[in-house]
This record gives sequence, structure tokens and C-alpha cells, in this order.
Amino acid sequence: MFRNGRTALLLSTVLLALGQICPPSNDTPSELVNVVRDCLQKPERPGINFVLEKVIENVLPQGTNQITAAPGDPHHIYVVTGLYQPENNSGDALIYKCNPSNGTCDMWFDVERALMQVTNRTINYARWQHSGLRSVAFHTGFAENGLFYTAQMETRPSDTSSFKYLSDVGEDAINSDSTVIEWVFDHEAGAVDVESHREMLRVGMPVYDYPIRQTLFQGEHLYIAHGDGSASTGGGNNTDDALGKILRIKPCPREDADGSVENHSDGQSSENKCAELPYTVEGNPYVGVDGYLEELFAVGFRDPNHIAFTNESQLIVTDAGRDNLEEINCVIPGGNYG
Repeated sequence: MFRNGRTALLLSTVLLALGQICPPSNDTPSELVNVVRDCLQKPERPGINFVLEKVIENVLPQGTNQITAAPGDPHHIYVVTGLYQPENNSGDALIYKCNPSNGTCDMWFDVERALMQVTNRTINYARWQHSGLRSVAFHTGFAENGLFYTAQMETRPSDTSSFKYLSDVGEDAINSDSTVIEWVFDHEAGAVDVESHREMLRVGMPVYDYPIRQTLFQGEHLYIAHGDGSASTGGGNNTDDALGKILRIKPCPREDADGSVENHSDGQSSENKCAELPYTVEGNPYVGVDGYLEELFAVGFRDPNHIAFTNESQLIVTDAGRDNLEEINCVIPGGNYG
């Protein structure tokens, strides 16, 4: 059903665009056979055939942030939820595994419970639309290695000296950091190994606006969309921070972190490349460029909330505007979209 995460992610991008293509209808749902298809199949748009089919209903909590799929699992979709409970400033950071063929869903991974168990840290829920669990990305080799990555807003540590920040705002930081964590799903045990927790990167935030968004693998690279932390920061065009950017990293094999040596494409060993960070940035457009973070792939975004790849490996990024302008960008390495 889904070859990988691209199908489900690209669907969300298409649906975002439909709001501009298809105006609202005054007809009731019972009077429409298929509202999207009826709108698109008009004389001025010949040859388009787009059908929506309801497959899951009333089995998931509110607060769905993402729908994706895992390589090697063509029969399920994975749903990221971030249910917010304003009465006590808490929530649920859960990933559900759903079967569209029968409409059932089972809770697959409780991210906050695992985070608490391993680190004694918590997910931050201070702002329902900009906090909690944001995304999950499955490694392209997930069927064999079980690797997947969650993006979330964590409560900021009281002592940050032992944490490595990709970028930070120091004393101006709010009590919430964007983080990306690597986990391993044990296929034999049928469960996530919570002790596999490995933090990949951390970003300090200036305000509760536009934090880390969607993440997605293409090949061996993990693409990370991060909001600009509010227009007041100008983050999308600052070259020395992660705000308002598309980031790209290549996670180091876990044996690298244990000190073994693996040769990379540039001839350097992982002993050198992975000694300080759990990832490399080889092939990124700003490697070796003064004043730029080497993790940057493209800059100049406000709220890049969805990313996807076409079958031709073209990166598509949707960027939400402040007032009435939205963007769907075909992104190239080193591009500036601000």
C-alpha cells in the first residue's frame, strides 16, 4: 500500500494545495460523491483522477501531527499524536500503528514514557500547536536495522552545560528545546528498545513559535524541517543557527559511536567524523563555508511544516505564511527561500 513515507507525506502536501485549487462548497457531504474528485475533474483540468477514501475513524485521540509509513511494512501507516491537556499543561506523545484495511489502530510507542525512563526528562506541552511530539522518520533500512527518529519539544534542562546544541539563544531561551532522538525497534521482540535512546541534535528556542517540524529520510540522509522561532528573530536568514532551515544529517552507525572505524566517501574514517557528533554532514552545500552551520541544506523558511520527495528525488517543502500567503517550494541544495 505504501512503499515508504513519501506517499503519505506527499498526500498531506497535495491536500494543503487543494485549499487553493478547490473553493469551499455549500453542499452537504451526503450530496457529494467525492468532493475532491468532483472539484478536480473539470474541463479546465482534464486527466486528473484523485480519490479520497476514509479508512480510519474515531479510533485515535485528537492532536494528530503526522501520518507516515515504514519501509518494509506495506500494510500499515504510523500516526504521530500530541494530545494536549490545557487544564494541567500536559499531553501524550504517542505513535500509533494503524491498519487501513480494517480501520484498527494500536499504540506502537509512548515517546514520553521512554524518555522519562531513560533520561528522566519530559516532553514540553506549553503551547499545544508548537509543542509535544512533532514527527517520526523511519530509516530507509528500518526493516533490517529497526532505526527510527522522533522529533519533539523537550523541557529545557536546568543545566545545559552537558548538552550539545546545534544552535542556542542562551539566556533568552524558553523552557523548551527542539530535539531529534534515535531509537531502535527490536523486530524479534516486537517492541522499541528504550535503552537505545541516542540524542542526535538539540536546538534552543527564543519563543514558543514555529519549532522543529517534520523529518524524513531520503537515502541515508535525514532531512529536518525547523521553523524560524517567530518572525521577530529573523532566523530564516541567519546562517549561524538552525531556525527557519532545512537541515540534513547522516546518522553515524552505532558501531562508530563505540569507537570502531568505517571509511566514508571522502576517505576519512568514522573515528574522526563521529567522535564528536552522532552524525556527519558530508555532501551538504555549506560544508567548509565560513559563517554557516554545516548542517544547513537550505535557508530562508518561516514555518516549513511538511516535507516530501517526488519519485525523481525532488525535495518539496510547504512553508506557512504569516497572513494569507503560503508556499510550496521545490528546494535545491543551498537555496534561500526567505
